[in-house]
Amino acid sequence: MEDKLLVFNNGRGTYETGYWLNADTYPDSTYPYYVVPADSELADKVRSLYPYFTLVTADGDLIDVIARDKTQEEIDKENAPPPKTADRIRIEQLEAENADLWYDTMLKDARISEHDTDIADIWYAIMTGGASA
Repeated sequence: MEDKLLVFNNGRGTYETGYWLNADTYPDSTYPYYVVPADSELADKVRSLYPYFTLVTADGDLIDVIARDKTQEEIDKENAPPPKTADRIRIEQLEAENADLWYDTMLKDARISEHDTDIADIWYAIMTGGASA
């Protein structure tokens, strides 16, 4: 059986590939979609532009796809830092607790009372990577 591309008209440049795909694959789909032979030039173009393309249709058929610019939302998502893992969150909690303990220790155990706050502030900044108390 021949593979086909099922290209969705959902504004997000999505498609599926499979031999089982046909015009009735998703009868309840809220988005129209088009079936394209996987070995066609149009399918190659869809894959090469993925996901940044716009559909060109005529008489209910997909006749072409054209490149589109990334949206600001897509650019922001690409440039966003990766989400923190549970391990990273726990490490940051432990670092903060450690810094707080050192800060308290330095306030209590500094030998020269007039320098207590200065020393404690320095230690806190070191332990928090530069953050100040």
